[in-house]
Amino acid sequence: MSIRKRGLWAPVLWLGGIGVAAGSLALAGTGLPLPTQLSDFYLYGTQPQTPRPPNLPGDLGFNEMTSVENCAGCHATDISVTEQPFSYSTPYNRWSYSMMSQSFRDPIFLAAMQVTEKVAVASSDSCMRCHAPAGWVQDRGVQPDGSGRNGELIESPDRQGVNCISCHRQVDPANNPGAPAVDAEILAALGADRPPDFPAVGERPGSAIAANGAVFDPEDRRRGPVDLGVFFYHQWLESDFHRQSAMCASCHDVSNALFMKQPDGSYALTPYGQPHPTGNKYDMYPMDRTYSEWLKSAFAQGPVTLTIPNPSTIPVPNEDPTPGAPPEPLANPTLIGRYQMDGVTIDETTGEKLIFRQRNEDGFRYVPVAYDSCQSCHQPKSIGTGCDPALGPQSRNVPIHNFAGTNSWVLNAVNDLYPSGETLMERPEEVTASVQRNLHMRRMASDMELLRVGPNLRVRVINQTGHKLPGGFAEGRRMWINVRFLNGAGGVVQELGAYDSATAVLDEASTKVYEAKHGLDAAMALETGLPMGPTFHLDLNNKTYLDNRIPPRGFTNAGFEAIGAAPVGATYADGQFWDDTDFAIPAGAVRAEVSVFGQTTTREYIEFLRSHATDVSTIVPQPGVDTWTLPTIGGPFPPLGAAPYSLGDIVFAQWYKWGKSAPVEMDAGSVLLACSPADIANTDGDAGPDGTVDNGDFSLFFSAFFADESDPARLLADVANTDGDPGADGTVDNGDFTLFFSAFFIGCP
Repeated sequence: MSIRKRGLWAPVLWLGGIGVAAGSLALAGTGLPLPTQLSDFYLYGTQPQTPRPPNLPGDLGFNEMTSVENCAGCHATDISVTEQPFSYSTPYNRWSYSMMSQSFRDPIFLAAMQVTEKVAVASSDSCMRCHAPAGWVQDRGVQPDGSGRNGELIESPDRQGVNCISCHRQVDPANNPGAPAVDAEILAALGADRPPDFPAVGERPGSAIAANGAVFDPEDRRRGPVDLGVFFYHQWLESDFHRQSAMCASCHDVSNALFMKQPDGSYALTPYGQPHPTGNKYDMYPMDRTYSEWLKSAFAQGPVTLTIPNPSTIPVPNEDPTPGAPPEPLANPTLIGRYQMDGVTIDETTGEKLIFRQRNEDGFRYVPVAYDSCQSCHQPKSIGTGCDPALGPQSRNVPIHNFAGTNSWVLNAVNDLYPSGETLMERPEEVTASVQRNLHMRRMASDMELLRVGPNLRVRVINQTGHKLPGGFAEGRRMWINVRFLNGAGGVVQELGAYDSATAVLDEASTKVYEAKHGLDAAMALETGLPMGPTFHLDLNNKTYLDNRIPPRGFTNAGFEAIGAAPVGATYADGQFWDDTDFAIPAGAVRAEVSVFGQTTTREYIEFLRSHATDVSTIVPQPGVDTWTLPTIGGPFPPLGAAPYSLGDIVFAQWYKWGKSAPVEMDAGSVLLACSPADIANTDGDAGPDGTVDNGDFSLFFSAFFADESDPARLLADVANTDGDPGADGTVDNGDFTLFFSAFFIGCP
């Protein structure tokens, strides 16, 4: 029996509504590390098991989780020689180059886990539950004697992250219609560990999904969304659960079971050594609510149509729909679904970037334009096969296992740190392609609109995802607006939201930054001895100090309040999935260039990990001749010390080596601020357009035109280029005079 079983826990007394462990009343000011135990981080669902060898008959316990090498024999093809669509539709090919496969080797994760374990004993067990699920469920996570807390007991197959079997042996904890018949028996056998069917309360969702725990089939029965028909290579079950976003919920709603939500909306520490009082994730501190944000969005009620201009020259699908039948033209060949291409995969026939096409029931190819689930964006379907083409025909709409997200650099770091035999990433060009797919998805996540509103430039950022933007892991992740106001000669009058790539410092004060900041309230500050306020201590944080991220379509304040994802430090109206920011137009500005940038890992977060993950890792290789090379550290950053290097130093070195998590431009555009070449003065008569042409513009032009040539103010009259067209050429002459008067008498449109 696992130590996590409920039967091993002491009873809980309730004093004035506060849970207190019998015989162990926790006093304020405990200090660090917190004396937590495995039971503090318990979640319903399958608990760690001692596995048995695969394929043994009878009810002999939990069947061993198969490694990905076993799956690759049939579900991989040689990318270098295999024609499309097999090179991208067979699952192993794309999965092995994704962050899903590297979720445990990720140095940021390992460093964060090391820090977490330093401040809350046994807390890393909850990290491995999702980052190395096969190892965790086979009891190679944190042990009762304290061993394995930094992943030391995780074996090589376990380090394959969220591997094939971790997903394809998952059972729907809610046992919804469409689940295999055997699931009722599997869930019943869990006993007290079975996720309860929590009732929905108002806007708060219910069902067993609210327990946030994963359930695994104890037998090696591979589950998926396809009916395989007559099939004998391995046991299989068709599972509707694998078509649903709920499949993603157990790891993409991250909840801290150390805390219980209070009637006033705050989160209080629960008694040490006890499970969470309710086991409902909506009563726990919300570290991440990506799945629930989707659940409360329009996408969950979907589908939602999202299109972009078709960048390809393919007017029709490049294959006949059925032998002898004519090809079917696209309904609108100028538009495609926003997430129906990954920006990287090339069509062999045209040489253009490939658009993933599906087949309808009549056999005709088409391009979807609507989205309703996590899978429809992150695993777009395409005609192909889920296994080696020698074993199966090209006849299915196969979910492409890209698992594209927005991580811009960590996959490069993983590839650099570990040998390819460890990572399974043997082709450097495929690593690059996977990173490019992430960058493409980040660019697809938003749109931007620019508008002059009186004396201000209004920048609207539109969320085109099914969750908050930016979404997911909050620590170090942010998005911001950069504005460059230009004069007539193209010179920069003012820049807002400037980023210094040498120092990795953003001028936050001058612009809008979208991010979430978690931290400690007064009670946790007293308990830990740390300052109250925002921190990067994942398992200590119990208060959201800022969350101004843009909500998705279908947002309601009541709905997001119910899931623990209400905006903090920002106001969004029900139904709003965009944000407007007004920037004052400075004097002399006639045009603005605007960009929206996203960043995976800030300097502040890296420096936190460097200063706190101070132990040497037994998992991440040290630099050396046969491993990886250290970068030369320069600028304002302290140099590395002597080997062996701490995990924090290694994380910092990799971050530095791969461009300091260089910002990714998500949107870019420019706007003319003046309504006319004659619009050069604001309402006060000072330099700067105001959207009207009047006597103020007339007076300012004449004052500037006849000013001494040595006076910089003379250039305010430079409204024409050398051809006499609107612009500037750095001189004031008759061309400017002629253009101004011509424009002045026409006025603004």
